[in-house]
Amino acid sequence: MAINYTKLQATAERLIRQSGRVVTFVQIDQFTDDPSKPWRGVTADRESPTVTLEKRAVFVEPNTNIFLGETIKVDDLLKNVNKIMVVDGVDNLDGFHEVVEDDGSRWRIEFIYRLRPGELTMVNYVGVRR
Repeated sequence: MAINYTKLQATAERLIRQSGRVVTFVQIDQFTDDPSKPWRGVTADRESPTVTLEKRAVFVEPNTNIFLGETIKVDDLLKNVNKIMVVDGVDNLDGFHEVVEDDGSRWRIEFIYRLRPGELTMVNYVGVRR
């Protein structure tokens, strides 16, 4: 029996949209302004990032070692994050560095883990920390 992953993805997207909070994924310019002096870093303004993506997310506490149907060591992924956000799998989140919550709180993205049992990504688990 074939599983309809498109229907499951749409269900996950609908449930997160109904009960999630608005967050903005932020891609910060990572290129130095003067390549001959990379130690000066990037002077790009964090308040006007190069790319943003508004999504809805559900937040869960990283307090378990059962993660996405797999048993892992808590130390591996969960120890270094304050929150885990569950976001629909419709958009590719690669390349984003931060998340800004609807209250203005900024979080640095530590990892993005995709639940992908078939060809489509059902949800993204995004580990964030201050």
